[in-house]
Amino acid sequence: RRLRYLVARWSYSPAVLSWEFWNEVNIIERYISETSVPWHRDMARYLRQLDPYDHLITTSWAGHQGDPKVDELPELDYIQSHQYGARDAAKFMSEVCYEKAERFKKPHYFGEFGTGTLAEGTREDKDGIHLHNGLWSGVVSQACGTAMLWWWDNYVEPNNLYSLLKPVAEFVKGVPFNKAEFRRAQVGDLRYAGTAPPARLEALNLDPDRGSWEPAPFNQPNTFVVSTDGTVEPEGRLARVFHGTRNHPTLHNPATFEVDYPAAGKFIVTVTGVSGHGGAALKVYLDGALKIDKDFADPDGAGKTDTLNEYNGDYPLDVPQGKHTLRVVNDGNDWLYVQYRLPDYRRRTDPGVQVYALQCDPAKADGLAALVWLKNERYNWFNYVQGEEFRQIAPCQFTLSGVPEGQYEVEWWDTYTGKVTDRQQATAQQGMLTVVAGKLLNDVACKVWRSGATRTVRP
Repeated sequence: RRLRYLVARWSYSPAVLSWEFWNEVNIIERYISETSVPWHRDMARYLRQLDPYDHLITTSWAGHQGDPKVDELPELDYIQSHQYGARDAAKFMSEVCYEKAERFKKPHYFGEFGTGTLAEGTREDKDGIHLHNGLWSGVVSQACGTAMLWWWDNYVEPNNLYSLLKPVAEFVKGVPFNKAEFRRAQVGDLRYAGTAPPARLEALNLDPDRGSWEPAPFNQPNTFVVSTDGTVEPEGRLARVFHGTRNHPTLHNPATFEVDYPAAGKFIVTVTGVSGHGGAALKVYLDGALKIDKDFADPDGAGKTDTLNEYNGDYPLDVPQGKHTLRVVNDGNDWLYVQYRLPDYRRRTDPGVQVYALQCDPAKADGLAALVWLKNERYNWFNYVQGEEFRQIAPCQFTLSGVPEGQYEVEWWDTYTGKVTDRQQATAQQGMLTVVAGKLLNDVACKVWRSGATRTVRP
């Protein structure tokens, strides 16, 4: 009856994009896929019969993992994920969007995102860097829309950040998304365009995205080798949800890190939430010696079960130069959310630029061959809030593979003004196009056009 009423009352309205069955259907005490799948299938079929205007149908998930058996249902038109807390939201969300597009062959986007579930960091990010990055990452990652920030009334409005939307709108104006058949671009050979600057040391941020309350490779003790080139082995086993020893003892997942500090430095554990089902604890050992010992008690015991945020913050320890073993343990009652940071640990000789790009056949897209967004790796809300001054990166270049041979124009855009700043000529040979970018402080975007093609819109 509720569906019949909603369709009868609101289906006429052009303001209705789609029907969403659930907001974060999996954020319950016990999510049961075997119940959820047939429910979504049957309700979607029924709703499709009711709606005379054939609106899209979806549901949404807390987090990005979702339920593949629901997401693959042909009765659901697109997939929604939600994301809070990633330090580099652009990198995280882009990879998820690429993966979802490849796996499910249907539209996907982030219907909610933010620096944290309680806006941690949001108010300090006065310039809206995480909003800016979330918008632009959606354009170039096969998402069906830009990521949608949650904090509007208490963040975007008081800081008047609406101006960040217009440059994105200007950039996509006239882009034939309906017929271009965009695919993830084959980006390679990213390097400095001229003489490379000396090697530098940068912070290594470890932002786990794994977390569940079921047995998994990341819900067991793991040892990680953290190399100074930034790699962490094994991949995919570092957990964001750090389980204790009482409520879920079979999921207890202490993490051991084998490190090699190029100089004396710090190892920082960041807590972003503690279970309201009994609290948690944090112990950090350096070469077997206990250095951090914190009890995150639940003040009302079995009372309220809301996530505890009073313990959020950084828990640092000093680490001498050289090889060491760090062990992080939660021997408390229940879970906590963790991230890790190793300042001045990663040795870099590359430009430190992230390249996100889509490409297509220019013959099917009014001459458009690629959409590209380049971002300084350090340019994110977390580093900004930490007070980091972003370094200017010397000119760099990269290649796009699978580009039809011929002449192209690279049209460079300022992502904050929505204006074209430069145009360059480039030649694709043997399916390879080299693109050269100028100095980069924050980020920049470009469109690659087939020379001589008739364009739908030209700024």
